[in-house]
Amino acid sequence: MPAKRIIPSESILAGWAEAGLTQEQMRQRIFEDTGVMPGKSTISAALSRAGLTHKVRYDDFIPWRRIAIEHNQHYILNMLRTGARLARGMDVRPTEKRRYENWRADVDAKNASIHYDPDTIEGFFYVPRPEGGGLIYLPES
Repeated sequence: MPAKRIIPSESILAGWAEAGLTQEQMRQRIFEDTGVMPGKSTISAALSRAGLTHKVRYDDFIPWRRIAIEHNQHYILNMLRTGARLARGMDVRPTEKRRYENWRADVDAKNASIHYDPDTIEGFFYVPRPEGGGLIYLPES
């Protein structure tokens, strides 16, 4: 016998999204209805399959064409995402905002820029900031 479906139909998910429920609120509703708490990625994947998500791009902070999967949770990348959300006026937890501000102050104090090479184990590097350069270092191709 197939497993019981826990995630609601796309139409229900669409209604919840239209009503402004967050993914966490959707998880809680499913838990209340089924007694099973779905994972965050389960909700995210269901919304994506239903076409109910909007990929947010942070090209001004993360300009590289591709980020290797093994680098997707790198500390520097997380800081760049936080900086992009702050620059857009999006909600950021106070602890994340402080962490970003401290990190950014340290990078600026060291006069460093961020370089990324997907073909390396490390991925992200601090490099000396070129004259007139900014946070991101993109070598001329």
